[in-house]
Amino acid sequence: MTHFVLSTLLSFAGVAAALAVLLAAGALVKLGGNRAPPLLCMAVSAVYGASQLAVLARQQSGLACALAPGRAVLLHGALLAVHLVLLGGLLRRLRQIAS
Repeated sequence: MTHFVLSTLLSFAGVAAALAVLLAAGALVKLGGNRAPPLLCMAVSAVYGASQLAVLARQQSGLACALAPGRAVLLHGALLAVHLVLLGGLLRRLRQIAS
C-alpha cells in the first residue's frame, strides 16, 4: 500500500514539475538567445509529463498493481529530482536575463 501511495504522489508531483519546466523553458525560448537548451528541456519534460499521466491513468483504471515495485518508486523519485534541478537552472537563467 505504501508503494502505491508513494507512486501516486510522485506521479502528481512529476506532472507538476514537468509543467513548471515547460513553462520556464517556454519563457526562455520566447525571450530569445540560445534556444537549444530550453527546447531540449521542453522535449524531455513533455515526454516525462506524458509518461506520468499514463502511469496515473493505469493506476486509476486498475491495470497497475496496488503494490508497485520499490524500484519504480525510486525511479519516479529520481526523475522528479532531475526535473527539480532542471527547473532551478531554468529559473536562475530567467532571473539573469530579467536583470
